[in-house]
Amino acid sequence: MRIELVISRAKQLPEGAVPALEKELITRLQNQYENC
Repeated sequence: MRIELVISRAKQLPEGAVPALEKELITRLQNQYENC
């Protein structure tokens, strides 16, 4: 499976936003699919 996420670079992301997004995505994928 391949997932692409596009983030606009027009505005700078808040400090710590990328790790938080990564953690949330992993959590949601693990809830949806086993052995992810």
